[in-house]
Amino acid sequence: MTHKQTRQFNGSLQERFLGYSILATLLMSLVLYFSNDYTSNKITELIHSIEHSNEIKEDVIQMRNHVTALSNGINSVMNDPAKADQIRLIFQASFNELNHLINKLNQLDYIDGTGITGHLIELTGMLDELYVNSSKLIEIRKNIHQQFPAMEVSNRLMRSARDEMFRILSITHEEMSNSDPNYKGSELYDLIMESKYLLTYTISEYRLYLAFRLGSFNDENLFDQEEIVYAFTDNLRAVFQKIQTYRENLGFESQGIIKNLTSSLEKWVKGYEEVKSIHHSDKWRTDVYLMEENVLPILDNISTTLINIDQLLKEKNALQASEFKSIYDRYEILGYLIIGFFFLFVAMMIILVKKLVFSPLNALSLALNDKQIKFNSPEIQTLHKTDETKSLIQSFEKMHAEITARQEELSYQALHDNLTGLPNRKLLNERLEQSIEMADRDKHKLSFLMLDLNGFKQVNDTLGHHVGDILLVEVSKRLKSLMRKSDTIARLGGDEFSIILP
Repeated sequence: MTHKQTRQFNGSLQERFLGYSILATLLMSLVLYFSNDYTSNKITELIHSIEHSNEIKEDVIQMRNHVTALSNGINSVMNDPAKADQIRLIFQASFNELNHLINKLNQLDYIDGTGITGHLIELTGMLDELYVNSSKLIEIRKNIHQQFPAMEVSNRLMRSARDEMFRILSITHEEMSNSDPNYKGSELYDLIMESKYLLTYTISEYRLYLAFRLGSFNDENLFDQEEIVYAFTDNLRAVFQKIQTYRENLGFESQGIIKNLTSSLEKWVKGYEEVKSIHHSDKWRTDVYLMEENVLPILDNISTTLINIDQLLKEKNALQASEFKSIYDRYEILGYLIIGFFFLFVAMMIILVKKLVFSPLNALSLALNDKQIKFNSPEIQTLHKTDETKSLIQSFEKMHAEITARQEELSYQALHDNLTGLPNRKLLNERLEQSIEMADRDKHKLSFLMLDLNGFKQVNDTLGHHVGDILLVEVSKRLKSLMRKSDTIARLGGDEFSIILP
């Protein structure tokens, strides 16, 4: 082979090597570029999702606090009706804030497809229903006749009948005393006095019956008292019938009204029957019935709905964590593939160079394949005689540095908080397990602290999230400055931090 032929062959090899190198570099650059772009976008989306998730969690906590305030307000109204107007204002504020929070959540794209929207719709309906029923409960507690329907019956039917009977007996007694000197020694006098006595005791026993019912005493005593009232009304009815037999002996006015005794008594008994019917129903006390049948079930359903929303958020967070891990795994696999591809390319070049290039280049390829040799070692430096060897070494150094830096960056991101640079939950768990094992082995004590920032949400709400981020960074710096080298401080998320003190 002539010198000219050798130069042509070598020139062809250089062009081929350059073409392969450019192609491999372009492929790896494109893969890295699109992979990095995709990963960055996905990580940004995940970060925004986590921020929205934390925001929703805070809103749900506020909603639960307002529901608790409503429940406490309802209990206060039940215990002290005098606070009804004050509680009404608290109710209005809590309902307004709850509706505001629901509207705020409904505007977030984050909840699309999570099932939270359906729960928010249900929650809106339940809050409207709770508002109606709680308002009705407040009105009932302010009006004893609405609270106890039997009291309304007593006032509407029984009181007038009772007053009518006393009036008739008093008029008859007074008229007979004025017209008949022997009236006080007569049987009619005894019957009228007995009627007043029986009527008074009937009313007293009826009031005792109301006390048994309204005081929530033993039901057996309530039934016994009902029979006692019936017994007195039977005796009173019998005495009234006897008085009717003396009608012809009565005065003019008494004759006209004495016949109304029995009808007034029957009117009173009819009212008593209605009261008894109410007392034997579940609605004898409307406020308790409304609480048990409407208000408490709605509050329970609201609490259940908030729990369901929390569960959906946990599932969403778990999905985000899984997606983040998937991205990390894919990126790690991509790194291994790039490294593998690179080594495959190097192997092909080694084979090509070994066959077609003189020994210095062959020695260079063998040296590069040996991982124990440093790039600045004498063995490599002695081969820096041609553009091919220099280019190959420079490309290898650059790729190796990029891959190493990328792996270190990924490892750091996986174990540290993006904002503060502190260890995250995963690294905290690893160090906590190690610290526990060391403390157990050396019989030493170990302290584990968890803390968050009071009023942090107000900072975000009033000054903006960017100021909140600055605050978190500053807090992390101050906490870190207080730690020993052996201590670990980590950020769990939001304004939550944890500290391991061996």
